[in-house]
Amino acid sequence: MRDKVLQDVRDAVKNYLWPLSPGGYDGNGWTLGQSVVNKELEVVVARVKGVRSVTGVNLFSKTLSNWSLLPTNTTTDVQRLELQAWQLPELLSIVVVDDEDTVPAELKSGAGTTGDVIPIPVIPELC
Repeated sequence: MRDKVLQDVRDAVKNYLWPLSPGGYDGNGWTLGQSVVNKELEVVVARVKGVRSVTGVNLFSKTLSNWSLLPTNTTTDVQRLELQAWQLPELLSIVVVDDEDTVPAELKSGAGTTGDVIPIPVIPELC
């Protein structure tokens, strides 16, 4: 059951960010240039059958050869990956954990990285 729930979370996030139907928030595919917001992804994850709660979703970006946690607005706890009008998010990896003890050490260094973490590295590049 546990493994199925974790896989369903991965699939839900992938499907939500998918650029073609039935992806996106309205089922018509992810809109070009639409920002990726961690709180929206938390809702997607929370809707997966078997998920009791979501502690947080972290978004990462890559600059040159380094991954970095996107900054979080301190008053709203929102991370936003801004995209250009012609860009789509590129989902490279999803890590889902269900226990604080299983969070990889490299993910613990980011602010707000606790509990059920789903880092979603996204590289916005020109097409």
